[in-house]
Amino acid sequence: MGWRRYIIFMRHRLGRMQGTPYSIAAGFACGAAMSMTPLFGLHLVVSLIVAWAIRANVLAAALGTLLGNPWTYPIFIYWTFELGSVILGHHSGGGVFAQFSLDDLWHHPLQTLEPVIWPMIVGSVPLVIMVWSLTYWPLYTVIKRYKNQRTERRLRRALELMHRMKAGTATKEK
Repeated sequence: MGWRRYIIFMRHRLGRMQGTPYSIAAGFACGAAMSMTPLFGLHLVVSLIVAWAIRANVLAAALGTLLGNPWTYPIFIYWTFELGSVILGHHSGGGVFAQFSLDDLWHHPLQTLEPVIWPMIVGSVPLVIMVWSLTYWPLYTVIKRYKNQRTERRLRRALELMHRMKAGTATKEK
């Protein structure tokens, strides 16, 4: 499936969900934002908890976590680590994986990952805020417009059906 088709599918899927435009957009934004964190394996759980806490749509939050996938995780890891290193005043010196060797990781996982995880946690905070904002506002607008257009279409069809039914009963009475 191409990207264009996927985006159209997601627009229809989100627009047809039960709930207000706020709850759907906020839920999706929670899922997308949590994909920026180094909490691999917990993105879905954390996004569902956050969505529930702010009264957002939890199904939309689950869909939002799909932003994080094997193709995007390397980019997110790099961004969070580099941003966290800048914020903490550390020079990364060659990227995320220049910090440790696989042998050290195997024998001393916590000590080896600590200098990598802390910058990623710090770097993920501004990215989470940015992704939430950049996801919520456009989605809110699109979903609100979609739901309004859908309601108008349904009302128009119902009125047309009523007019046809009245016209049919008027001809039968004559």
